[in-house]
Amino acid sequence: MSRGKGKNVEKEITSTVNSSLPKLEGNIPKPHKIPEMKLYIVENSKPKEEKVQKIVDKIFAYDEKNEEAIKSAEKKVRDEIRPVFARFADDYEDIPQFRYRAQDVVYSHPEPLTLDSRKLEKDDLKAVLSFFKNPQYNVKLSAGEDLSSVNEVKVMRKLIDEALPIEKQSYVYTGIRTQKIWDNYAPLDFVENLENGAIIKDKSFLVTSRGYGDYLAEIDPVNLGKDHRDSGYILRIMLPEGTKGFDCRRCSRREDSLFGINALYVLPENSEILIRNIDNKRRIIDCKYILPSA
Repeated sequence: MSRGKGKNVEKEITSTVNSSLPKLEGNIPKPHKIPEMKLYIVENSKPKEEKVQKIVDKIFAYDEKNEEAIKSAEKKVRDEIRPVFARFADDYEDIPQFRYRAQDVVYSHPEPLTLDSRKLEKDDLKAVLSFFKNPQYNVKLSAGEDLSSVNEVKVMRKLIDEALPIEKQSYVYTGIRTQKIWDNYAPLDFVENLENGAIIKDKSFLVTSRGYGDYLAEIDPVNLGKDHRDSGYILRIMLPEGTKGFDCRRCSRREDSLFGINALYVLPENSEILIRNIDNKRRIIDCKYILPSA
């Protein structure tokens, strides 16, 4: 093959290849226009509102116009329960209603409250007895009245201030009405705030009992019969070491008796009690006393 002829063949091949290739111009897609960037503001969702701790107060407050009706209703309850309970406590008659209830309410082996049997001054004893005979002092305190000038209140404050702190964790008990037993058992206002985690903080002195004696039996809603057992609760209050309250054994200097005033232990005004558990079936609220900040 001559060189000249070879060059002609190369030209033919090149021409053929070029003619067979598609024209790419116009077939190459143009780049898409980049869209403008928009700023998106992400709104933070509202934080969940923290649950507000409810305060249970004015437990013992009532309208003074109802005072006589309340006294009459409470006296009727006491007059019905006291003689029966006396047969159980003093005459050792086996009354299952009280025996089982006491076992239900009171811890089997609680540490006893540190005994304070220091003798009271005569005037102080007189003021303490007057305080318990006149429950309207606590009622007025619960409603927010200032009774700083009342001798009985001043003496109770002084005695609690000078009290011996308890040496070990212990328990005391009290009862509250949640219904107006003097007014067709209508619910009291504070009931709607009773829930686990709520704080009981009443402006009155908190009168409690060291065990299941006549004081507790008379206010125990279970003893009002099956139709009205839901009209209140027993508060079972754990007292931490260091708690200060007035030990009413200073009035009689009898260590073991749970009868009458001797069984009582008075916590200060504005005591804070944390509700830990509400047992609606047994009508018992387990609580913890919060030590006042120093």
